[in-house]
Amino acid sequence: MSRFEGHAPGPWRVGYSDGSGPACITRVDLNALVASVGHHGDPELCRDMTPTEEANTHLIAAVPRLLAQRDQLAEALRKVLGQCRESGNPQTYENARAALRAVEGER
Repeated sequence: MSRFEGHAPGPWRVGYSDGSGPACITRVDLNALVASVGHHGDPELCRDMTPTEEANTHLIAAVPRLLAQRDQLAEALRKVLGQCRESGNPQTYENARAALRAVEGER
């Protein structure tokens, strides 16, 4: 199991459907809290979010979409690996292997 499997399904958004909770990341389908940034979702404290907290909130909300794109990229890299194996292009093969390891979170 990858370190990303088992997360709450997306899509996610910043805030709740009524516009509250600017530091909260919620599931669109259930309007349920997934995570919070900074002031633990306290609406009174969230009015003064720092630019970093606000950016982090939007980045976290994008995670399900980014993971889906990562999976598509990994599949494309696997196809490149197969083609390189067949064509005997060792440099492109090694580059694609390194890229796939990075995409899949290996070091």
